[in-house]
Amino acid sequence: MDNSFLKDRAVILLNETAPGIVYTATQELAAWFEGITGIGDADISTGKNIMLPSGKAIAPGKAAYCLKEFMRTQVFLQGIFEAINDLLLQKASVHIVYAGTGPYGTLITPLLTLFSPQQVRLTLIEINPISLEALEKVYAHLQLSEFVDEYLLTDAATYQLPPDKTADIIISETMLAALKNEPQVAIMQNLIPQLKPGGVFIPQQITVAAQLVNFGKETAYMMGEADDPQRIFLKEIYTVSQTSLPGEVETIVDIPDGISNNAVALFTDIYVYKNHLLTVNNCSLNMPVRVTKIDPPGSVNQITFKYMMGEKPGFQFTLN
Repeated sequence: MDNSFLKDRAVILLNETAPGIVYTATQELAAWFEGITGIGDADISTGKNIMLPSGKAIAPGKAAYCLKEFMRTQVFLQGIFEAINDLLLQKASVHIVYAGTGPYGTLITPLLTLFSPQQVRLTLIEINPISLEALEKVYAHLQLSEFVDEYLLTDAATYQLPPDKTADIIISETMLAALKNEPQVAIMQNLIPQLKPGGVFIPQQITVAAQLVNFGKETAYMMGEADDPQRIFLKEIYTVSQTSLPGEVETIVDIPDGISNNAVALFTDIYVYKNHLLTVNNCSLNMPVRVTKIDPPGSVNQITFKYMMGEKPGFQFTLN
């Protein structure tokens, strides 16, 4: 099959800087994949969320929607493309494990048009059978199945790769802002130790920080009506990365005196690979997450945050 449509959009997403063009490319891809799979972001009849011991695996339609967040899709594809090429400078073939593919395999499928099956081998992991079936349909339709070693219907937070199938690159974007509800941290804890020496996990690092904000100013800033939202940085409260895999971590944050901002919010930065970064308001993963309001001002001296693992991961907090 002629995959020129897919390849052209991949090239746009890797190279284009004009937001309107990138947005159009992701919308076109979403419609194209929906035509192949029958699964679109508006279709709620194609399965439900799956609740796991490590968090929520989102339904196929919700996973499909992620493609339309154009900055999110672009930055991940750019980082993954660079990581693949960096490793191909060292070896002839790269084994990629993609955990949480959704119905389209959004973060790798477009890139396959730029490589050969001799260069890239895939292990594709998905917990939702509807999503995995759709992904197999995509690869069969596009004649990309020769890239795939295995399609695995399993939980990426517990799966153990065979000793002879350790990964050069592992991709998993299974998260919400402030690392809540979904199993990103648990998947990283399980899969990062299974990387080959010199391997790469994508994203390489996720950092959550607490800041004091005024949500009126935040809204004005997003609407282009203000130049500065006037946030007050407090402290990084959690970092999970390829080199640091904390579990349940408690952090105490001091609240300064004499502040005018009275809302505490969490901000998520995602370091995909090298200089490919998603930061505040780039996509839904980077939207400020409201924690609490300090009212009256000066009534709180400290906030203690604790990241909790389990069926509903996320931050708990206490005011002091």
